[in-house]
Amino acid sequence: MTELNFFSPPQIGENIEGACQRKCQISFGRLFVLAILAGAYIAFGAELSIMVGHDIGMRMSIGFAKFLAGSVFSVGLMLVVIAGAELFTGDCLIAIPAMSCKVSWGALLRTWGIVYLGNFVGSIILVLFMYYSGLWKVDKNLVGAAALNIANGKVHLSFVEALMRGIGCNWLVCLAVW
Repeated sequence: MTELNFFSPPQIGENIEGACQRKCQISFGRLFVLAILAGAYIAFGAELSIMVGHDIGMRMSIGFAKFLAGSVFSVGLMLVVIAGAELFTGDCLIAIPAMSCKVSWGALLRTWGIVYLGNFVGSIILVLFMYYSGLWKVDKNLVGAAALNIANGKVHLSFVEALMRGIGCNWLVCLAVW
């Protein structure tokens, strides 16, 4: 008989709880560096997504362009998982062991705070890198303009729209990490 090499959903849940407990014990410095890396990786995925989406969008339908851009964005999440970096959206899973009292709420909030700040710092570092490297100037500054248009659209969302999109995004990220 062939042995199956995968975990059942309950086993995955147990493994996630154990991983979350270990995350809450990581030192501040290490956690902050891992969070900076995750922020940079996600920003890299976003920049790659903008470049691909911009290029394909000029040649094909908007639906296909958005599909490809979203697919390429996932490279950032793949880098986070492969490198073992700490992304806030995935760390929202720490609420699972906190609800069953296996992780204190204080440890959860400490981890979330460090990771959220580190992700922000990492994303800003990559934005500065992109700016000073001139990558935003690709295609006569149109890639930079596309990034600004995306940002402008996001800041003009209503609170409910932004909340619902954030929940949907986090749902998919947690599913991918799961």
